[in-house]
Amino acid sequence: MKRIDMNKVAAVFITVLSVMVLGGIAYAFFSANISNINNEKVQTKTASMSLAFADGDNGVSGSLNLGQSLIKKFTLENTGTTDAYGKINWHNLVNTYTDNSLTWILEQSETEDGTYVPVASEKVPTSSAEITEELKNGLLVPVNSKYYYKLTITLNNLDEDQSGDIDAIMHSNFSLESGSQSGVDKIQGLMQNPDRSTKSSCTNTLAYDGTVDNNLRYIGANPCNYVSFNNELWRIIGVMNNVDDGTGKKEARIKLVRSTSLGNYSWDTSSSTINNGWGVNDWSKADLMKELNTDYLNTLFSENQTWYNGQNDKKSAVFDITKVLGVDAQRLISDAVWNLGGASSSAFNASAFYSYERESEVWGSVSGQVCADEACPREASWTGKVSLMYPSDYGFAVGNNNRNACLETSLNAYNNNNCHTDNWLYNGTSKWLLTPGSNYDRYAFAVDKSGYIDTRSTYYNNRDVLPVVYLKSNVSITSGTGSLEKPYELK
Repeated sequence: MKRIDMNKVAAVFITVLSVMVLGGIAYAFFSANISNINNEKVQTKTASMSLAFADGDNGVSGSLNLGQSLIKKFTLENTGTTDAYGKINWHNLVNTYTDNSLTWILEQSETEDGTYVPVASEKVPTSSAEITEELKNGLLVPVNSKYYYKLTITLNNLDEDQSGDIDAIMHSNFSLESGSQSGVDKIQGLMQNPDRSTKSSCTNTLAYDGTVDNNLRYIGANPCNYVSFNNELWRIIGVMNNVDDGTGKKEARIKLVRSTSLGNYSWDTSSSTINNGWGVNDWSKADLMKELNTDYLNTLFSENQTWYNGQNDKKSAVFDITKVLGVDAQRLISDAVWNLGGASSSAFNASAFYSYERESEVWGSVSGQVCADEACPREASWTGKVSLMYPSDYGFAVGNNNRNACLETSLNAYNNNNCHTDNWLYNGTSKWLLTPGSNYDRYAFAVDKSGYIDTRSTYYNNRDVLPVVYLKSNVSITSGTGSLEKPYELK
């Protein structure tokens, strides 16, 4: 790929604060002539928050070559009477740089010289016309507290042609306004809260999974992860990091699973001339994928539908249209990239499965694997709204009673150490999972009613279907404790 000389593209910064604004930034071969304006405060009904720069300069000035960064330090101080949340937006943003050329990371510390913890990172949005877009919402500042921040903006040297960046421009203001806590922030905040008691039958037990994405998951026999969604009870699998929405934008997002089954349906089935009618293990073309992303999202049905439920394209299972995902619920979810990497067996632990799920080993990807179904090789990813949980989701949900041993246990022997009995995703029924077997053209993984994971032919019709969705990153938890008695409410 063509790369351009680091000395030929530079970012020149001069910014201004305006109506709680961090400033305008100009990336080009000139300096923007922007005057500074005094800092102001954002006033809410119950709290007042002020923004101030560590160097006393309301602007950011300097220049960047490819691969270099600029750091701007500032504080948010809450001088009101209650805890308050701040929201920083890109305001009047124009950025014509190559997508991913400009990225940022925001870090926070409770003291100026303390440890700064990343709270958000992303690429700078691209647009040739002025736009306003959220940078970070839910910046909590407790009453009578001051938090310290570092905003680092980087001009990346990409392994691709960036010659268009020579004449590119970027300018923006960053507006600060009163914000709200997102559901992601609330759940992540439970890890820092020493008092996790909800005075109910459930417990706020969570753990990071230690994978490359280090997702935060609810664990144990009965964690407080109940949520009211679609006028039904669902449960929060956890906060998943680096979830791609299909456009390349990656965010931390809450992952939900329906607490009860929609019914027993085939993962996929096929005509008798294809794989003997046993189905095809390619989720991007599977019957259940189509049903969950068409019928299940159709709010205009007047009568029940029939879904696939057996060998040779058998289609006689009833889908109860009262269970459709309603309009209000659909507003809270959006597309996500679902990884479809397979595994050759279930003799792997949760961490190994997590890696396999994100790789490209699928049926047809290995020499000698042929298909009679015109779907070869299987797809390694799919973008859509509704899917199923992964084997790793099930494996990582084990509680603290024997967690270390269980995380080392292969999922095909998960019941041997009683790992399933301290796992809220186990309920004594068999259920379909998203991941295909990579050593056969018709197998997909499923949880057995005994608590271990194995593969089954996709036409099987005695497996529960538990829909899984990702909430939009800005969805808030407005009330509730996450208990069965008081599930979380979403907005």
